[in-house]
Amino acid sequence: MESWTLEQGNQRASQSSDAGAGHSHGDVASCLQTDDTPAASNLRKRRKRRNSSEPEYSLRSPASCTQRSLTEMQTPSPKQQRLSADDQDGDICANLSQLPPESRLAARRQDPPICADEATPAGTLPSSAESAKCAIPIIFNPHPSTLTKSGDRSFGGGCHEAVAEFIDNAFEASCGHDLKEVMIHLFVSSVDEKKAAIAICDRGKGMTAKDIEVLACYSYSTDERHGGEQPYQTSVESRHIDGHFSKYGVGAKNAAFHLGSRLTVITKSKEAKQMSVFCMDSQKLHSSFEKNEDMYCGDIYDYDVADVTCLHENSERQDDNISEMVKSVSSHKHFTIILIGGLKKDHIVALKKQHAAEFRQGLAHIYYYYLHGIDEKAAESHRQGDRVSLKVKYYQRSGEKPKTFDLVEEATNKEYLYLSKSKASYKFAVDLRIEDKSGDKVYQVQGLLLYFPSTLATPSETIPFQFDSHELFECFWQGRLVSHTLIPCLNFCKLREQRVATQKDKLPDNCYKRLKGMLFFDRTMPTGHNKLNLLLPPDKLARMLNSCVRKREEKKFTEWLQKCHRDLDEEWVFCDETETGSGRYKTLKLSESGHLGELRAGDHICVTGTSPHMYGEVSHFAKDPDCQWVYISRRPVEMFPDQTDKVSLRRLDFHECRLDDSRWQSVMEEQRRKMPVRLRVGILEGGRCSLDDIPECTPSTAVSKEGFWIELYDGNGSEIKRLPGHRNDLVVVMKVEKNDRPNQKVEGSTEGFSKFPMTETAKYAFTFTVINKKNSESRHILLDWKHDVIVKADPPSDFHVAEVSSDVRLGSKEFFVEVDVKDQSDNPCKDVAVDVILSCGAVLKVLPSKSRVITDENGRFCLSGVQLTPFIESNTRGRTLTGSRRVNLRLNNTIQKDIKVDVTSGLPASLQVVEPLQKVEQNSVREKFLVKVLDKYKQPATVHQGEEYRVAARFFNGEAKEKTEQYSDKLTAGSRSPVAFHNLTCAFPDITATVGQLELVLLRLERDDETSREVPVPPLSFQVLILHPVANLFACCCTMTVANPWVLITCLLLLLGLLLLLHLRRWTREMKRSIC
Repeated sequence: MESWTLEQGNQRASQSSDAGAGHSHGDVASCLQTDDTPAASNLRKRRKRRNSSEPEYSLRSPASCTQRSLTEMQTPSPKQQRLSADDQDGDICANLSQLPPESRLAARRQDPPICADEATPAGTLPSSAESAKCAIPIIFNPHPSTLTKSGDRSFGGGCHEAVAEFIDNAFEASCGHDLKEVMIHLFVSSVDEKKAAIAICDRGKGMTAKDIEVLACYSYSTDERHGGEQPYQTSVESRHIDGHFSKYGVGAKNAAFHLGSRLTVITKSKEAKQMSVFCMDSQKLHSSFEKNEDMYCGDIYDYDVADVTCLHENSERQDDNISEMVKSVSSHKHFTIILIGGLKKDHIVALKKQHAAEFRQGLAHIYYYYLHGIDEKAAESHRQGDRVSLKVKYYQRSGEKPKTFDLVEEATNKEYLYLSKSKASYKFAVDLRIEDKSGDKVYQVQGLLLYFPSTLATPSETIPFQFDSHELFECFWQGRLVSHTLIPCLNFCKLREQRVATQKDKLPDNCYKRLKGMLFFDRTMPTGHNKLNLLLPPDKLARMLNSCVRKREEKKFTEWLQKCHRDLDEEWVFCDETETGSGRYKTLKLSESGHLGELRAGDHICVTGTSPHMYGEVSHFAKDPDCQWVYISRRPVEMFPDQTDKVSLRRLDFHECRLDDSRWQSVMEEQRRKMPVRLRVGILEGGRCSLDDIPECTPSTAVSKEGFWIELYDGNGSEIKRLPGHRNDLVVVMKVEKNDRPNQKVEGSTEGFSKFPMTETAKYAFTFTVINKKNSESRHILLDWKHDVIVKADPPSDFHVAEVSSDVRLGSKEFFVEVDVKDQSDNPCKDVAVDVILSCGAVLKVLPSKSRVITDENGRFCLSGVQLTPFIESNTRGRTLTGSRRVNLRLNNTIQKDIKVDVTSGLPASLQVVEPLQKVEQNSVREKFLVKVLDKYKQPATVHQGEEYRVAARFFNGEAKEKTEQYSDKLTAGSRSPVAFHNLTCAFPDITATVGQLELVLLRLERDDETSREVPVPPLSFQVLILHPVANLFACCCTMTVANPWVLITCLLLLLGLLLLLHLRRWTREMKRSIC
């Protein structure tokens, strides 16, 4: 922004008035001359000093001081260079805020207005043309509490954290010098608390005016001082211990006003002849703010060396100890004294306790590695080599000799105790990568883990302090403790939750609780302004470290931890070896309840480190490189016959493992009551019914395909599934004898037996045996239980036709059927009454149709003597009753099946001529004459296998009672009725015409001698007319003439011709005879 002076403002104001702006303004210079307020006076003074080219930070010495050379003092400081561009009107504008309201308003009116046609500086608010005609400058200086009270919110862990800020500066000032000594003087024992003070003295290079200004300037960081560069480089091997702590330019001011109300700097460089003194007082800062005076400015004074008049006359100057301290320190060629006066009461009270013991321990912890070096065992020999000396002088009363405490000898600080009591260390390194706007940044992190072994002494654990795993790692920045940041345990050294018992035996969980860690960060890691905490949250930082840890780190750490446990931990001693070289011991000595205890062979013990607890007698002790064991003979014997288990000693609670005789007896009785004494077995269906309630059952009501359930009860009446001290469930062996067959053995657990159906009807003899080992040759029987169950068949639900008649003749009682009755489980229904109903459609009927039968021992019944007949015999003519028929068989009116039956005709019972024969010509031949053989139902009779029939035709002469007999074809099995007569002839000599009788008789042929006998079937006989051939012809003609006259005429003519022919034949024969 463009700078403005008062003269320029007056000129611009007059030009604006001449241009007709419409405003009249007073002269600000005259206003400042007539104003007698302190602010106006201060403003006139600064204007005069600027006009005379006097430096703003000129050094003025009081009358008692010798004037110092201004060569160095006239050199502009960085802040002066930064403010040089605004020097002409910046001071004016700064002091305008300190003028009274009326003078301030008059001065502002003299400032030139900012016109709309002028360019608006960057960063200012845009405005309209009308409102941009004039702008009023304001001043916003920070409140004094920015310096005086911000430290109260930053430091909360004790005054040693605030003093550490000045020790950081002292260490940094000592870098590069052979003598690295810092002395802290505590003046807190005076009766007058106004004289209480803390002094931090070092013999570093001293401070120049520029250094003092940097110290006084708030938030003037190291990066800004060095143009954004970081001039210090450290290595991981040195744990970044280089003494360069200054970074933000905030901590010293916060720390000073947190401790007291006044900060005095007394310093002298090697080249200077006088010592420089600078003072910051919180009361003056607040007073200047209330009076609207310039408060963020001060003066550096030069004093002669060892001149104590530089001290505050009402407090520090009156304390002889402080004066003597200043005189003593100022005798050196170069030094710096930071004197904090006006100490707050709570800090005074804390420092008075035990000669500031807590204060000394805190500082010794923070700067441990600067005092002792990076060697973990340096604590045993205290200082080694050329390291920083940090001492505390505690002044008691005026005139008394102070007590001096060398912090390197503070043996009670935490870091000293950690490093001195640890017996092993594990080092690791991590390259932490963090993404930033400028790219990835790599932070060098070095880690250290310490192991504190257990001993036989009391207490057995040697770790100095107990802490949570979330506070495992302390953090060090540039080798300095960052006390408010604790990093949780990293994954590679964390105790895993899911570890098997063998892993715990080799490496107990307690080993992970014997660790303490440190993490060392370089200066690139962002920290808080007061270096009390890292800016990254601990959990987030732990996650980032876990992602950057090497993959094999966990394996290396575990091997190291196992080695520490094996070589360093002293938990017990083995004594009284049974045989030399056997590795078996009778006695174990261990630390117990503050003294050395013993366990001997034969002691009754309880192992609480197993689930459930294990009871027994000690057999012996043994050890191997990875683990130590105790061999225990399990008790009670009834539960653990001849069983000896080995248990890791780490699972023993040595304070409670031994049991006296009275408690041992009560425990054994209690264990015996936990053995199984009662067994219940039942089926899985039917409402979990017990077998005790089922002497007889059926497959549907007793047992399904799911099998049995089993319940075991101990002596207390509680259901159990396993014995105490056993991992596996109890094993139940079931032995089944079914109808005296060979035994069937099935194993199950206390849950039951699956897939053992009891669906077959039989007598089952069950024997259930409870054992405590599943895969052992010698099984110890705990309980036996026997029970018999008779399984009967369910009601019939199905049947199978075993045998049925192949052919059934109508009307005969040859039909029979054998049926096997089954239940739903396909068991035969034995000795069961069954109602049987038979039917065969609408044409045939079954006799008898209903019957009641009882199955045999195989569940079978047989029906015989059943016949099939038509319903109405008179209506059977013309119907086909034979062939394949279905007979319906119904049992108990619930289940039914159709039986396929071949129905054949019945026995021959009658004969029937296909074409009736009323007359026959004598000696004539009938080529084919058919006769039907029928049963009594007029069905063509069927001949069965092995039978042969034929029909005999007998002609009887009515007069002479002569007969002729002819036979038809044979009727055999496979042939069907009717039978045929071939060339049937009726031969009676000298018969012209007569009435005869034709009789048809059915004959059965015997295979023995080919004889035939008549079957008792009514013969078929009827009258026939036996004619001479001529008479037969005449008869035919007569018959025809009756029907038609022309036939008569034709017949007469034929007769006449026949007579003539006969007469001619006779005449011819007589003529031949006469000729002869």
